[in-house]
Amino acid sequence: MTIQRERVHWTGFTGAPGVNTLFYGAGADPAPDLFTFFNAIKALLPTSVTVTYDFEGDTLDEATGALTGTWSGTTGASVSGTTSALYAGPTGAVMILRTSTIVGKRRLLGRMFLVPLVTDAYQSDGTIATSALGTLQTAAAALHGSTSGSSMKVWHRPTPGHNGSVAAVTSIVVSDLAAVLRSRRS
Repeated sequence: MTIQRERVHWTGFTGAPGVNTLFYGAGADPAPDLFTFFNAIKALLPTSVTVTYDFEGDTLDEATGALTGTWSGTTGASVSGTTSALYAGPTGAVMILRTSTIVGKRRLLGRMFLVPLVTDAYQSDGTIATSALGTLQTAAAALHGSTSGSSMKVWHRPTPGHNGSVAAVTSIVVSDLAAVLRSRRS
């Protein structure tokens, strides 16, 4: 099976650039649905942050991860944050992409980090504020229910002796806890 790799690029904050890598079934055009999603949450993003997403990219063989070609879709517009509140560069929220597939005795899950979010998105105990969580969960449900969302996938990379596998996303849940990203750059 062939899957499409979609990249979402985050710029305009300390620690940038950031990237989300998403996977879709062949023939999906995620750009319009990603624009709708990020447009719905732009009030939680600092004014300096701009989110862009690819309208073309690589296709991969799910079993091997080998590049098999390219895909292209609708050219999308970027989305910029609209709130001038303070923010901490490495903190935000995480969306959990749930599947019903078990791989190696564990449920296959994906994650999409939304970093950074403005400080107004958090409560003093480190959890996501109720209104921000509602905004994020509503946008996530709309993304999952969208045209391309129905073909959203989580890909498990191949490991020595085992092929990769892909599973359909059955739901998207936003965690109530703030997420903190640490750099893997050296």
